[in-house]
Amino acid sequence: MSTVAPFSPASLLVFHILFHVALALNSAFVRRVSFAPLAAILIYLLLNTSTEHLTQNWLTGHMLVIELLTASDYLLVTDAHEELRQSSSVASISAAPFPERLQWALKLTLNPRGIGWLHEPTAALPPKPTASRPSFLITQALHLAFYIALLLVVGRATSSIPTLHKGSPGLGMLVSGGVFFDCFLSVWVCGILTTARIFSTPGSMHILSGNSEESFGTKFFALLLSHAKLVAHRVMGLRPGSTMSAYAVVITLEDIAIATGKKLGLNSRVWKAAGYVWVLTWLTLSVPIWMDKQIAAGFMDMKSKGGMTLKFAALGDLYIDM
Repeated sequence: MSTVAPFSPASLLVFHILFHVALALNSAFVRRVSFAPLAAILIYLLLNTSTEHLTQNWLTGHMLVIELLTASDYLLVTDAHEELRQSSSVASISAAPFPERLQWALKLTLNPRGIGWLHEPTAALPPKPTASRPSFLITQALHLAFYIALLLVVGRATSSIPTLHKGSPGLGMLVSGGVFFDCFLSVWVCGILTTARIFSTPGSMHILSGNSEESFGTKFFALLLSHAKLVAHRVMGLRPGSTMSAYAVVITLEDIAIATGKKLGLNSRVWKAAGYVWVLTWLTLSVPIWMDKQIAAGFMDMKSKGGMTLKFAALGDLYIDM
């Protein structure tokens, strides 16, 4: 019988140090070979460690899987030194000294969207911000203040709704636990700090600091899930035809509707407002974590040994041993 050890953030820090050192190595063969021990570290942490809280286990598991996919992309699948370079660079990073290659590796991993790199998907992203630095900082600060206020309002509202707390973590715990802040508000903080310190320009923030008024389609959210299709069926066990598999169909229909609306001159705020309602409805119906009331009503059954069974129409019964 396997023993589950407590999850240690220090072990993840060790992984990141080794990962960046491996990514900075000159030999493509050595980089590919180094993926095996790094993957072993992540798989061990994923399968043999646990935190004290079920929700934190879930989030940590997602993070570790993303780290595994990132490492496989940069070390195993891609010859990163030859194929990935910044737009301002004309030569491969391989010829640079090791400290410079290590800095290059850090810049690459901290920029998963490839902003300012040759692999940046410019055709699929909105235009970059063009505001001056002072104007950008003021705008970001106002956004930050608004979303902090919204966080407090949502937290107060959910704490007064018994359905959201009966027998499950509920949205109230997610809000109070800072998940909303970690996933969204931190973007505004980073934008302010990095731009204020002249570490970057407003344009380098790109879609992360984009106008929230443009989020009237699910494509905005689907851009965050570019690796999902690689593991949807084999790893997650999603059945073809489930609501998660329908994202491509939904986005295609959205593109058709938006293109048709533009040709007909339908650019009013009313139609955008309808788009916001549509996105909220789609996320509510398709993503399990948003089905909060159904989870609270008993759709999530806690197991005595630290596991849980998720019961969703799109996925069937899925048991996860935490």
